[in-house]
Amino acid sequence: QDPAVSIETAARLLGMQRETGTSSAGLPDAGLLWLHDDTGCSMLVDVGAMGPDHLAGHGHADALSINLWDKQGAFLVDPGVVTYRAGYWRDWFRGTAAHNTLVVDGQDQCCFWGPFRVGRPPSVTLRHAKASTVDAEHDGYQNLPDPVTHRRCILRLDHGCFEIRDRVEGSGLHDFALIFQLAENTIVTTTDLEATGVRSDGHRLHFRFEAPGVDARCIVEDGWNAVGWNQKKAAPRLVVRWKSTAPTIIRSHLRVEGS
Repeated sequence: QDPAVSIETAARLLGMQRETGTSSAGLPDAGLLWLHDDTGCSMLVDVGAMGPDHLAGHGHADALSINLWDKQGAFLVDPGVVTYRAGYWRDWFRGTAAHNTLVVDGQDQCCFWGPFRVGRPPSVTLRHAKASTVDAEHDGYQNLPDPVTHRRCILRLDHGCFEIRDRVEGSGLHDFALIFQLAENTIVTTTDLEATGVRSDGHRLHFRFEAPGVDARCIVEDGWNAVGWNQKKAAPRLVVRWKSTAPTIIRSHLRVEGS
């Protein structure tokens, strides 16, 4: 579903003012922004808090994550919620590594204490959202032995193209994993630091990465998407892994093509 429909519905139900008039729009007070173009491609960006201060335990560690659609369906998705029962799957679907954002040193952006308790939820700062750009950062990795800040700048280019710049400010040597969870009807192939995801309708999403370090690699891993309560389906996720010293930056180039 086009995120514009969901945003418009939420704006009406909540009585909130929806920003329009540029290609960056959404509900900034709710932490949701989207970039769209005349080809029908839309990218939804999460720049909000995990949840209200009194109920953060329902939130997921997904600061600065993205979703991506074209007119025919989804490419990059949020895996959703599969259960509230304490255990492996509750933890997996809440964790940062299940979402389309950056993981540092294999850690979540917060501390989960059981199925409905959260410690140190990340604080997200929206630096600006103008025209075809969203620029934001979060402090969810300030509790690492070598603290870092994750800043993400997304540029909407022409004809279904986006550039994502993930910059890590700080110091120390770190392990990084950049996550892209795809829809379950997608087949993914990789070559060095490039990849292509092909949906069942033939539409394609091309990835090209500029990653620091000679050990950077692009691989396909097993992921999951919730398709109902206590129901999940296997789905590929594309992961770029590398190790480098902060500060560091990785650039991701995404291009959507029809069949």
